Amino acid sequence: MKILKLKIIAIIVVFFFTLSINAQSFIKNTGKATDIAISSKDGSVYVVGTSKNVLKYDFRSKKFKPFGKQSKNIKSITVHPNGTVYMVSTTNEVYRDYKGYWNKITGIKTNEINIDKNGNIRALNLSGKLYNLYKGQWQEKILINRGTTGFNQIIGQDSKTLFARFKDNAFKIHKNGKWQTLNGNPLKITIDDKTGDLYAVGRNKGIYKWNKTTKKWVLLNGTRKDFKDIAVHNGKIWAVATNKSIYEYGKYVIPLVKKEKDYSGTYRVTINKLGSDKGHKYYGTIGVYLESKTLSGNVKIQPKDKKPNRVLDISKTESRKVLGKGFKVDKYLNNNYKNDLIEASLNIDVMREFILQGEAANSNATFDIQVNLTNDGFGGIDVGKWQRVKMNVKDLILNKEYFYAHGSSLSIICFKIEKL
Repeated sequence: MKILKLKIIAIIVVFFFTLSINAQSFIKNTGKATDIAISSKDGSVYVVGTSKNVLKYDFRSKKFKPFGKQSKNIKSITVHPNGTVYMVSTTNEVYRDYKGYWNKITGIKTNEINIDKNGNIRALNLSGKLYNLYKGQWQEKILINRGTTGFNQIIGQDSKTLFARFKDNAFKIHKNGKWQTLNGNPLKITIDDKTGDLYAVGRNKGIYKWNKTTKKWVLLNGTRKDFKDIAVHNGKIWAVATNKSIYEYGKYVIPLVKKEKDYSGTYRVTINKLGSDKGHKYYGTIGVYLESKTLSGNVKIQPKDKKPNRVLDISKTESRKVLGKGFKVDKYLNNNYKNDLIEASLNIDVMREFILQGEAANSNATFDIQVNLTNDGFGGIDVGKWQRVKMNVKDLILNKEYFYAHGSSLSIICFKIEKL
């Protein structure tokens, strides 16, 4: 009987382990982008960064690095099967990279270029009509444009098969000289030149794959629903979210034995008092924040009861004088002074409570106290400026009073973090 039970347990463990290693998710990468493309030649990943320059992903350092001339005027990019990068500028002009410089290709104004696996280069003019680049000249595809009011997007499988999003966002295929309506109304489509598979950003901003058998879009397991752009090579998916974050879709392992400590609970951050020389005056602001990292990216946790993050806001005209009892500082967070005696204090006793739970309740959770105070003693020499005190949840000594020297150290902030 015991042997049978052990076999059953072993089968269950193997089953769940198999599930974990095959799990799929969109994992956040470094950087921000507005457009993305992948080379069918070698799988290189390119993006248009928020600086409006092209960046190329370095798989060794796992960072995006500058590519080509940093012209700060790039809107969209695509990559030719020979590895050449083409871009469209913010003024809708077409360029291609040649030895690090952008060479202009005249004759059309467009928003983006499409290049299929055979190297056929296409573009829609600003009215949505299709053109092909042939021997350096843009030529209208009259037969394909005939009977349409234009397109939102066209991509090519090859020279004979096209997929399009029409002006009403209807999804159609052009084959054997005619258009045929297919299922769905995607917001963005792309094709994996290596496998021939179609992918799309759906109306719910999730990522879909086209099922060739059922001729329907299938939502990917583990997809987020905040995407706006997608690129795929040999089944490897990269995407850009509406907040410009970059994600890649891949397998991840869910640890079965080693589990991270659960930091779930309600935390209270209390700013007890401000310290300075007696008679000085304070004005300025203090805010308290909590943020964590998950597989889906950074998560901001709002204060309990929908309270604002800002806990203190004293205007200059209502500055408050430091007249309270002094105190002793055993050690500061941000300098090496010890056993310092502070002459007087201003009691403020403000606090915020945060509920840390779910996937965010991990060792990445970090409290962030943001301070901009001015201590106007000695003729206002301690000029206020923004400073931040970050405390990681795993490093906290709960209920301990911490001391932080703000500005030029005339201002002392006292706070503690408790777990209720």
